[in-house]
Amino acid sequence: MAYSKEQWQRAKAYYEAGLTLRDIEKRVGINYAVISKKAKMQHWQQGANADYIDAKLTISEKKATKKATEIQILDELADETISNKKLIYNVTTKALKKVEALIEEINNPNDLRTIIELADKASLTLGVNARHSSQQINVQSNTQVNAKEGLKDFYEDVSN
Repeated sequence: MAYSKEQWQRAKAYYEAGLTLRDIEKRVGINYAVISKKAKMQHWQQGANADYIDAKLTISEKKATKKATEIQILDELADETISNKKLIYNVTTKALKKVEALIEEINNPNDLRTIIELADKASLTLGVNARHSSQQINVQSNTQVNAKEGLKDFYEDVSN
């Protein structure tokens, strides 16, 4: 029997939310053995999104104990934080694109080092390159000056 794309999307979402194969079968109408086979073949991760459900439950429980004004303020602050993180992500992505274009024009090894350090810091901001150590990176003062000048030029280019 052929199943629709929507049925498979729902099955995968339920699987990754942590439901059992039998529960998924009841909800989407696809035999549990067929779901199991496809999940293994496509490397679905059982319960990979269960944390979303836990987070939503925690929020619901907290809202039950708060006044409407408090909830409104907390939602406002959460929305501001989300917005700021999106802005940081977007600016960092633009900076990396600019760095990529500048790499072709580099003649000075110090400039290359500065760009590599900026790209490394951007990768940390984007969560692409998480550090496993709590060590801080020590940057020489002349490199810091080059980095500041590079960022200044970048922001001037972006604003124009």
